[in-house]
Amino acid sequence: MSFNKLSGQIPASILSQCSQLQELDLSYNIFSGTLPREIGNMTQLQKFYAYRNNITGMVYVLLGIGTIW
Repeated sequence: MSFNKLSGQIPASILSQCSQLQELDLSYNIFSGTLPREIGNMTQLQKFYAYRNNITGMVYVLLGIGTIW
């Protein structure tokens, strides 16, 4: 989902339906706000990329993920 000029907050409802996703790339969009807590339910997530956005707040929900950028 990178390089798509997606904007607004990252939808929590979509993340809660992606529990088996292993890699999520939201880079180079226009997302803003904080990361939804639902991302912590993505138990299979190994890589998460979100650079070049306006995401703020803590990433404590991602402590179990192998790669965070």
